[in-house]
Amino acid sequence: MKFYLNTFKFPTVKVKATDENDENNKSYIKLIDLWWKFYKKKKHFHFIFDFNNLNHNYNLKIIPQFIKDQLLLKQQKKHYLDYSIVTLSNKYLIFILKSILSIISPIGVIYISNDLKISKNLVNYLNNPFISDDFIDTFLLVNNITKI
Repeated sequence: MKFYLNTFKFPTVKVKATDENDENNKSYIKLIDLWWKFYKKKKHFHFIFDFNNLNHNYNLKIIPQFIKDQLLLKQQKKHYLDYSIVTLSNKYLIFILKSILSIISPIGVIYISNDLKISKNLVNYLNNPFISDDFIDTFLLVNNITKI
């Protein structure tokens, strides 16, 4: 499982996971390093994780490291990750994500969607100060987006 990072529309950070081999988890390490970089610079940001191109190469060995990294990040006095949107439709990956979230509570709100286009619309709504919470709640309901 390899991660591709895109920060061109910062504070939106797009993370795309693929079935490609990630030798020594270099792309995962790059993701966590980027996360720490934003914390050190005190810059607010949000993630859009796209797992829809991940079909069979799940690197479950990084889960313990991910939990450890999350625990370290959670120890920070201030959090700069505002929210994450996770886009995936694979029921097995949804089960894995919910299992991880039962072990450790997330940093910020997590939205789980099965459609990348809908996820991008959600980012636009969440970042628009003129959009009401009621509108966002309705959008989540209509589009079957889980909020954790």
